[in-house]
Amino acid sequence: MIISEASLADGQLSDFVLRLRNGEISVNPFLSIIGIFPGQDRKAFAELEASGVDDILEHPISTLHLVECISKVVSKKPQFLVTGNYFGPVRRSAIPPDGIGAEPISVPHTLKG
Repeated sequence: MIISEASLADGQLSDFVLRLRNGEISVNPFLSIIGIFPGQDRKAFAELEASGVDDILEHPISTLHLVECISKVVSKKPQFLVTGNYFGPVRRSAIPPDGIGAEPISVPHTLKG
């Protein structure tokens, strides 16, 4: 599992996630990823969501919120959408208007043995 701020020293988490999901930097495109964004930056939220992170936390975060988010990601059965411009967990915003590619696929759960 990766838990990271949206803004990284050498780029954006959303760019990293896109590369990971598309197999450019990992052999496991289904790695669970939680992004953390500054609460006022809606652009960062939209970029994280579109990149295919599993969940998103907003600053300020508490230990309780972090633990709840991790538990949610660990416990849910991962289903992904793979479309022409999205590869990530099933979410309404990722379903194309024409419905093509909107059929979820079950993927390996990398956090369960």
